[in-house]
Amino acid sequence: MKQLETCKKCLNRAVSRKEGIVCGLTDAKPTFTDNCNEFELDPIQEKRVARYNREFNPKAVHKESAMKALMGGAPLLGIGLFLTILPLGSIIGVVGRILLISGIISVIYAIIKFFLIQEQYPEPTKKKNTHKKDDFEVY
Repeated sequence: MKQLETCKKCLNRAVSRKEGIVCGLTDAKPTFTDNCNEFELDPIQEKRVARYNREFNPKAVHKESAMKALMGGAPLLGIGLFLTILPLGSIIGVVGRILLISGIISVIYAIIKFFLIQEQYPEPTKKKNTHKKDDFEVY
């Protein structure tokens, strides 16, 4: 898998209909284990891969949908609360109650989605820095 990630960003990559991404120098699947001696970084492809990983990050997609639900549900909740003051017999009072229920459902959905994001995609734990700071290190 690491080979594929390396080859995706390599300037020497080629594509075969039968095998997929192959080395453009050997026309064969990669055989290196850790690092390729012939690797040349393709800056354009590196930006494409970074943009793809950023845009299609599942945690970001779920977080964005939860935010949209919250931002849509909060105004519905507020408008619904305001309109429920009116009598139930009037059409505006009924619409107010429908908006109130819709807003409550949307806000609850967003809250549940936020908790699920935290469970499915926990924050990585930071490793403690074991080396001592050197006076000459630049941060």
